[in-house]
Amino acid sequence: MDHLLLGAAVIGASHVTTGRPCEDRFASRRSSDGHWTSVVVCDGCGSASQARAGADFISDYLASELVKIAPRLDRDGPGEWVVDQVVVIIATMREAMRDRFGENIREHAATIVGALASSAGGIILHVGDGIAAAFGLSEAADGPLLEPVAVSVPKNGEYANETFYVTAPDWIRHVRITPMRETDCVLLCTDGSQPLWYRADHPNTGNVIDTLRQLARAGKDEASDALEHILAGPNAARLSHDDKTAVFLVSERLWPRIPEIGAPENAEPKGVTVSVSPAATPAAARQATVAQATASRLPRPPAYEDTYQRRVSRAPSRSRWVLPLSILLGLVCLAVAGASFLDIRWKVARGPGTEKAPTLTAPPSPPHTPTPNTVEGGNSHGDSGGSP
Repeated sequence: MDHLLLGAAVIGASHVTTGRPCEDRFASRRSSDGHWTSVVVCDGCGSASQARAGADFISDYLASELVKIAPRLDRDGPGEWVVDQVVVIIATMREAMRDRFGENIREHAATIVGALASSAGGIILHVGDGIAAAFGLSEAADGPLLEPVAVSVPKNGEYANETFYVTAPDWIRHVRITPMRETDCVLLCTDGSQPLWYRADHPNTGNVIDTLRQLARAGKDEASDALEHILAGPNAARLSHDDKTAVFLVSERLWPRIPEIGAPENAEPKGVTVSVSPAATPAAARQATVAQATASRLPRPPAYEDTYQRRVSRAPSRSRWVLPLSILLGLVCLAVAGASFLDIRWKVARGPGTEKAPTLTAPPSPPHTPTPNTVEGGNSHGDSGGSP
């Protein structure tokens, strides 16, 4: 068994007040060889009438299906095929939800943040809010350090309290996959528990280590109960009134060394999140994904330096052209506006009376033709018509 799974979910004060149940759910599975663990955390949508049932179904289904790709991850390492598999899994799950609940699956809306992890690495799967981070153990002169190696941040909508759900028609726009290198701890949280271990969207490694020490003192068998006590405590209640769920995956290598570990100063996670763009087919989603994966790349051990990594590193970046083109367009608009302004000022300065009046030219007169003199009853020479 590569990782211990320690998890808990508690109801929030706002749900107690309104009489709603806890709508956070999580589920996990292990691979047959025990080296891989899948875990999926879901936060049911508060405005959906069947949010708890949806979160239950989604977390259980995805945890069961994600672990099935572990043998290929062992054999081939992460690659573009992972994106295809995840899209197919979610699409199949949505169809299963329609068979179970009917056509209107939006009433079962939930976010997802999940992981498939082993000591060699893995992936983080994300739709909507919630947050996940992976940490690695490294050796330093003064002892072992725990530092973040990957993070998948929340993705919310334009307005407050708006996020994205796997049950929405445009779900494929919001699927994000983050590969992880060798990891010793993975922490997944819903938005209610996020403030306990994250500053905004960055892991608070010191708080993570403090919690791990509390869990280690409780022992493996009681660690999940200790985590539930933390989530239900006054500090968590002060930070959020929402339901709270947190799941720790802790490697067997890290567990006995928890009392020794420290946190590096200003630890910043380094990773790449692959977003699946809107596409009709998994193949199209894969092509669009490679084009988007141009962020800082996640370092991996040799087993992870595969086709996926090389193609991501060669993906073209179009963002560098945005600023120059915007400046050029602005200069063109400024030049056109300036020319129009100068033309108007020139006409105003000349005044209305300075325009040259048009010249009217009379049409030419026809040529004059004289009229001959004639006498009635005579000839043209004026003969009087007398006898000789």
